[in-house]
Amino acid sequence: MGFLSFLKRGEANEAGDRDAERGRSGDGGRGRARGGAEAVDDVQQLRLRARRRLIGAAVLVGVAVIVFPLLFETQPRPIPVDLPIDIPRKDGA
Repeated sequence: MGFLSFLKRGEANEAGDRDAERGRSGDGGRGRARGGAEAVDDVQQLRLRARRRLIGAAVLVGVAVIVFPLLFETQPRPIPVDLPIDIPRKDGA
C-alpha cells in the first residue's frame, strides 16, 4: 500500500460509497441482521472515510499555519536604509 494510494479512487469505492449512503438512509434497524462479510466491508468503508477526513483536516491545519501569519502580519516589512531618493527640480517657478 503506497503512501498516496488514497488518491486513487476506483469505481468499486465509489459504488461502495453510494451503497453505504443508501443503506444508512432507510435502514430501519435491519443493519444488525447483515452477514459478517458485509459488516467488515462497512467497517472498512468507515475507516477509509475517517482516514480521508483526518488527512483533509491535517491539510487544512497546515495551510492555516502558513497562510494566517502572512495575512495578519501586524508589523510592516522593513525597507532598505540605503534606498536612493530622487527629488525632481522645479524649473518653471
